[in-house]
Amino acid sequence: MWERLGSEPDAQLIDVRTNAEWTFVGVPDVSQLGKSLLKVEWQRFPGGEANPAFVDQLGAALEAAGAGRD
Repeated sequence: MWERLGSEPDAQLIDVRTNAEWTFVGVPDVSQLGKSLLKVEWQRFPGGEANPAFVDQLGAALEAAGAGRD
């Protein structure tokens, strides 16, 4: 997966964990691949409810990164 992420210009790594997980566990460093990590919460912390804006937020993050939704 790491090789493919680095070799395909449109490939993006999307971290869908919670903000708490990003803070306490950390995030992958993709800077060596010339990429930025996209972070969009799938579920909210602490309740675990689904993020109703996930699809829109993901689309906006992909657009900001210059990537398509495919």
